[in-house]
Amino acid sequence: MKRDQEGESYHNMLVDGGVYSSLLRAVIDGTLMGLVMGPNCRTRSVLRHYPLDVPGGGPKPLRTWQEPWGKDGLEKAERDKVREDDVMMWRGIFLFIVSEEVRKATIGKEERRRMRIGIEQPADPKNYKPEVVSFWSTQEWRRLREMYGLEEQTFKQSVWQRRATKPTTFGGNLALKLPEEEIGFYVKKEPIKDSKMLSRWAPGIMKEVAMRIHTEILGPR
Repeated sequence: MKRDQEGESYHNMLVDGGVYSSLLRAVIDGTLMGLVMGPNCRTRSVLRHYPLDVPGGGPKPLRTWQEPWGKDGLEKAERDKVREDDVMMWRGIFLFIVSEEVRKATIGKEERRRMRIGIEQPADPKNYKPEVVSFWSTQEWRRLREMYGLEEQTFKQSVWQRRATKPTTFGGNLALKLPEEEIGFYVKKEPIKDSKMLSRWAPGIMKEVAMRIHTEILGPR
């Protein structure tokens, strides 16, 4: 295996060993201070519920509320996408869970700073597409939110210098300072023809997350 391939494999959160095992070791040791993540949302996207003017109607829904972890009868490539998206999400969350449980187990023995976590995913579109299996409406997230005192912030990315509205939710314990829509970084919305453009964070969000990391994670202990 070439060196660049080895590096790519090591930094792949989906493969066994590599960076994930290192992060898990850091969590147990108490040296992982924060985690900000935006796992793939391609298998939960509301766009899968709108037929497109292309042969076959475009990408189809891969989840239902009766089968939230993947519908029966999916093709292998579709099953792989669902599995990869779920593994990516839950490996990140598991790091936070381990950190919290180790921290609670060591209270009175050593002082451990609470790990910060921020999770970015599309906002729940339940008001107009209730069949979309949004992560924010799953029982798993609701239990996590209750058990660990996590919160959600929902906003439109158009106030953060994005040319599409894209309702988004940022959940966890790393709170963002949200701009008021009327005084935010609003720019003229334009049709987005490339879905990859929608997957990128708006410039304002990246700046705000960087500031929160600097002040709340890397700041004075």
